[in-house]
Amino acid sequence: MRAFTVAAAAAVQVDVASHEQSPLGALQAQFAAVEQQIKAAGKITPGVYSTVMKLQKMVTSIIEPAILESHAADQLLVLTVFREIISCDATYKKFVNADKMAAMTALKSVKTEFDHCGGSVEELKEKFAKCLDDRDVLVRHNNTVCCQEFAICSSATGYGDCEIVKLEQGFVGCDYKAMTGEECFAHAKAMVEPLSGYFANQDKKYEAVRFECAKFSAATKAKVAECAYLQEAVNAKVHETNEFAEQFNGAARKTEQSCKQACAEYQDCRAKTVAAYVKVVGPCEADNAYGSGGDCVKNRESDRKSEWEATQTISCLLKHYCDGGHFDEKNVEECKGSIDSYHLAVTYPKVPEELPCEIPDCGACPGCDECLDRPYYQYETPCYATPLGEAPACMEEPECPEWCAEPVQPKPTAAPVHLTFFFGSALPAGKKGILDAGLGYSQHGAVTYGWNCDGDNKVDYSGGRRGTSRGGGLGLNHFDRSNTCRSGSEYLPVNFEVAVPNGEYKVHVNFGDEDVDSTQRNQAGCAVEGQGACDGSGKCIVEKSVTVTDGRLTVTGYGHDSSKCHSISELRISN
Repeated sequence: MRAFTVAAAAAVQVDVASHEQSPLGALQAQFAAVEQQIKAAGKITPGVYSTVMKLQKMVTSIIEPAILESHAADQLLVLTVFREIISCDATYKKFVNADKMAAMTALKSVKTEFDHCGGSVEELKEKFAKCLDDRDVLVRHNNTVCCQEFAICSSATGYGDCEIVKLEQGFVGCDYKAMTGEECFAHAKAMVEPLSGYFANQDKKYEAVRFECAKFSAATKAKVAECAYLQEAVNAKVHETNEFAEQFNGAARKTEQSCKQACAEYQDCRAKTVAAYVKVVGPCEADNAYGSGGDCVKNRESDRKSEWEATQTISCLLKHYCDGGHFDEKNVEECKGSIDSYHLAVTYPKVPEELPCEIPDCGACPGCDECLDRPYYQYETPCYATPLGEAPACMEEPECPEWCAEPVQPKPTAAPVHLTFFFGSALPAGKKGILDAGLGYSQHGAVTYGWNCDGDNKVDYSGGRRGTSRGGGLGLNHFDRSNTCRSGSEYLPVNFEVAVPNGEYKVHVNFGDEDVDSTQRNQAGCAVEGQGACDGSGKCIVEKSVTVTDGRLTVTGYGHDSSKCHSISELRISN
């Protein structure tokens, strides 16, 4: 080995003073000298034999152990550097399987708590919003009923007479010449006797209204308290949820940062240890000259194998000298063929794939906004100077979350609808209502109504109107007396429509002429709001509730010769 010096060879008394080189070099030089001595003497002299024994001892005692020791040292070096790579992997795996997993488990637990709290918040918010809606309804009823009480008994001072009735006579007298005192009193009593029932009825009305006012006032106060309780409950749950959100968000950022740091440290560790492993193991950058491997183990491994083969070859030849006193090429080949250096092969473990670095995106939990009350004493004409019951002060601009920021407006109450239409040429005797002229759908003053053929309102069905001698005294109009609403031979639906707000209505429709023999009539096809009205022949009068969703109440029939429903006498609509 190159690590050995001339002093090592001198320890076995081999003359290498002129060979300042490795033990192998000294052995080769001394072997060459032995060859020259044998050639000169023609045989193995005792001196030569002694030198040969020293050389063999040098091989077995110094060179072979040195080669084996160097191999073991390099193998240990390779495994040591390799273990540094494995140590990087093991450290990162430990982080992933322990620290990271524990952090993610803790995050999951907090997220579960947050989700639970968030669900409770939304549930409470819905209850709170519903409570505010109910409270507003109660406030409106309370205001209405209590105003009625105030109107019945509206004394300026709150005391005294609530109602004064003026009698027809300004005074009551007594003619003592013609009447007794008892008769005069009876006469006066008779004058005011009718007021007994009137005042009793008015008193009942007042007591009923006063009772309703008290009832709604108590209900409103209870609802106000309920809403205040729900507001406190929802805001407490909001605070709890926000605490979980803050806890989760802080832990999430910390977990992400620790994962980033662990990943960066692992990648740096891998880069350094793999670089060190490659530097020790190779591929070697030096040339293939003997002894030029430097720190590269693969080069030193190759050098050792060469040293081993050379040493074993010389040892084998020395043995041949001792046995026969000579050697030839055959001996050399036999010696080389018997040498095996497999035990000097260094094991180079394969570097495992770098572990993937996964930095979790933990996300964030949004916080929740508190819920604030909203103004609710929005009287159009307040009856009292101070609000009824105890309630939060009205806020001009309540800072509520989006879902409750807009004040709840009272749901509009549909305007009352009471319409009656007649379709003959004149109004029936003693009846009030609108007499339809048989023209297309259009506006007529405050009411919009009229006819159309399958949606086309450019029609005129006035020619089909008949007097009150038809339709059981109501008169009638044919849906299409001239049979113009057709597509080829197909009769299209003819509609009479009235514009009304969407909602539910009670309708009364008289579809026919009572004077016509039932065997000549077929009322199939009569419809109200798309619903069949009659299913056969004869008289057809419909009373039912229907729901309008398109802003028009529609009554449908067909042309005169369609053998279907084709006339109408009366239509009443109310909500």
